[in-house]
Amino acid sequence: ARDNKTFEQEPEKVVNCLKGADALNLTKVLGNVNPNPQSGYFPRYGDNLLPHDPRLSLIKGDFMPVDLLIGANHNEGAISIT
Repeated sequence: ARDNKTFEQEPEKVVNCLKGADALNLTKVLGNVNPNPQSGYFPRYGDNLLPHDPRLSLIKGDFMPVDLLIGANHNEGAISIT
């Protein structure tokens, strides 16, 4: 986002921009924002993209059920350490 393209003003443009961004570059930028990855990253809510606290939505069952495929990777998160 830029000063003239904030998420609040143009959410679709910002989301599309992030979808097209290089994952390695986003990882590097996130490291600058949160230099301690062990502290975790928590989503910001209260806007059109994520209107409610996700934790409370899960507790209340206030979400759309979707199929989810998950897995584990050897050395997952190693890029955060290097």
